[in-house]
Amino acid sequence: MNSRTGFLFADPSFAEGVGRLTDFSGALNRYNVSSSPRAADRRATRADWEMVGEDLRAAGKKLRGERKSKQRGR
Repeated sequence: MNSRTGFLFADPSFAEGVGRLTDFSGALNRYNVSSSPRAADRRATRADWEMVGEDLRAAGKKLRGERKSKQRGR
């Protein structure tokens, strides 16, 4: 999981994962927290827009590559 999108989820180690097999009460669940709901929302919204930007950059790069390939093929 990407560090920008997975910050709200727990990231257990292997040993914690094994321990969770017998943790029926949920005592081992630890999640990343923010100072307030508003701060968490701000952080999540920023991460969402950063991923949108990455997607747009990747699409632009792919499009430029396809255009170059077409121009070479002429």
